[in-house]
Amino acid sequence: MKDEYKPPKTRRMTFLFAKINLLDLFGKKQKDKFYENLLAMQEKKSEVKRFFWALGDIGKDKCDGIEIVYGRFGKTPTERFKKSYDEQKHSYDGLAEDRASDWANFFIVPNYDIIAFEEKATIVRRQFARRFGDLWRKTTGSEIALEFLVNKEEVLRIIKSWDKITWASFTLRRNPDTPDEYKELDGLIIKTNSRKTKIAFENTREQDGLNLQKTIVGQAFSMAIGGHGEFRLKGKKGDATEKVTTKETLITKEKDLVDELPAICEWIGKELRNIIKGKQSG
Repeated sequence: MKDEYKPPKTRRMTFLFAKINLLDLFGKKQKDKFYENLLAMQEKKSEVKRFFWALGDIGKDKCDGIEIVYGRFGKTPTERFKKSYDEQKHSYDGLAEDRASDWANFFIVPNYDIIAFEEKATIVRRQFARRFGDLWRKTTGSEIALEFLVNKEEVLRIIKSWDKITWASFTLRRNPDTPDEYKELDGLIIKTNSRKTKIAFENTREQDGLNLQKTIVGQAFSMAIGGHGEFRLKGKKGDATEKVTTKETLITKEKDLVDELPAICEWIGKELRNIIKGKQSG
């Protein structure tokens, strides 16, 4: 009697999306060889508080017509690392099923500076962004930062429902490829030689509140919503004070998937295409 076929097990995966900001003069050069840099990053690991962070399973493919490079970024207790990660093959594929929490899958579209990465209880968004940036710098000597992408339509829907915006706070990063819509503000930031800029605006008295149209406030908002920083906005809706932040409006996608990178790539490619179209039309 033949063994009964058992389809591969799936698990629920949650993906966030971020803009990849290349922060120095070497950014363009590094962007052109993103895949090669990821392969080189596999040769290194970072030790942080009794954990090893390491890349593995790097590959590339065209998914839904988009060139994507992908892999896994893992956080493994140092004493278990040699049993969990194959340093010769640079792979997490040998892990037992119950150890899948040790890695997060990621997918990058180098041509559009966008990354989709899996968030888990064991590897949260800030950890992923910081440790990925650390390993990138350790390998390439250049600076990289990930800024999470928000649902632009949802943010605009919220603030358009307000009577006025009374307070706006932004944390911004300078942008080597500056669109015209915030070129003036980004130019001022670059002149200060600031890596991260915090700026706030407030107007609680005047009837119309803060003006986002063709102003520095509007440019700061465009930078943040375009993946070059974070925002916190407050406004009035009748007598009520309401707020919206980057954290509350992040683009998030969930799906039950088999943990095989080429297969996940087919699905995530469609999601990435939708985001790219949104950025182009926005």
